Amino acid sequence: MSPLTRQNRCNGIWAPIELSYLTIAVSAVFALVTVTGNVLIILVVIKLFHHESRKTFMILVVNLAVADLLVGVVVEPLSIATHVLESLKTNMTDFQTAEHVSYFLSCSVSIFTLSILALDRFFAVSRPIWYWNHVTLTKVKVVVILVWFFCIIFTALYFEIGFVLFLFVFANAAVAVTMFISFSTYILTLRRAKVSGRIFSLDQAQGQCYDRHQKTENAAIRQKAKREEKLTKIFLIMLLFVLLFYLPSCVMMYMINLCSTCSCALIHWLRDIQFFFIWANSAVNPAIYALRLPPFRRAFMNLIGCRRAGNIVNFETNVGGDH
Repeated sequence: MSPLTRQNRCNGIWAPIELSYLTIAVSAVFALVTVTGNVLIILVVIKLFHHESRKTFMILVVNLAVADLLVGVVVEPLSIATHVLESLKTNMTDFQTAEHVSYFLSCSVSIFTLSILALDRFFAVSRPIWYWNHVTLTKVKVVVILVWFFCIIFTALYFEIGFVLFLFVFANAAVAVTMFISFSTYILTLRRAKVSGRIFSLDQAQGQCYDRHQKTENAAIRQKAKREEKLTKIFLIMLLFVLLFYLPSCVMMYMINLCSTCSCALIHWLRDIQFFFIWANSAVNPAIYALRLPPFRRAFMNLIGCRRAGNIVNFETNVGGDH
């Protein structure tokens, strides 16, 4: 049975009422956590932006936070409205369509932003001098705009093929391919980082005769490279959480499309649970920044009144570099 046929077969068959109630409750909890966390991330970046020098990385972090915030502000409230109507067995088509479109848009932006971050980390570690000289704030802003434009065009395909079949397209195009690019890039980054480390060690061991200015410049480059590697390790944690949340969701997307023996009740359960995994990723991303990036952690404390604002330390001191 084709995905389109299966989608039509389950049209008009209501989801189990306990599933509707569960999804309402989960949506409400995730909305509260996601909005709170990502609003704080955006406020922290605004607070730190003029005090640190790693602005290109921060722009990508903000873009990821905006995509996650869209989940909490739009997708999850629409999910609540949709499943309230579903529990009442009332027409929910308009709310459901809006929920699906905003869901696919936010997830696509989040996934592709992570891919850009992977490339950013690759060049920062493997070609640091080129990266510091050529990756500018303006170029990154243009890339962010292009990501949103592409994702809007991509999401418009939903109106042509419907929810179930678009899940299959999304799982392949937006998740599988992009995750492959991200992790392949990270593996290359690790290899190049090891090579760079050997070069720096060899340079020191050889004891080449440089003048004082050259020695100072080389030391600064090594220090900046170490900071970029530290930031890249934090990015690996982000990718790990994406893997933990997106892979189960991706498996469920495949089951919805390829399981010919699944009942419509099971399809409804898979439909909602795969949402839960993606929403969980949007909720935990702010915690990764807060726990792993010291300037974010301090700024979080400042925002909630635990520490005075004067204690914020330049982002460059911990993970950044001049840019």
